[in-house]
Amino acid sequence: MNNAIDPNYHQFPGGHEVRHISARLSSFGGQAIQYVARSTRLDGKNKGDTVENLQKAIKFLEWEIQRMEAA
Repeated sequence: MNNAIDPNYHQFPGGHEVRHISARLSSFGGQAIQYVARSTRLDGKNKGDTVENLQKAIKFLEWEIQRMEAA
């Protein structure tokens, strides 16, 4: 399916989707994985600015580290 809710850049070969992985992670961890996946694909279906997306992923990882350290 290729629409605004389920665009093809979320789909990987074999029917895998990032949401299946991120659903099993903390909110910050899931967001980080999604930004990494959407910006570093090797099949050319990247979305947005790669560097900006990786910077966002780093920010979510920093927040996850802070959350874990506070626990």
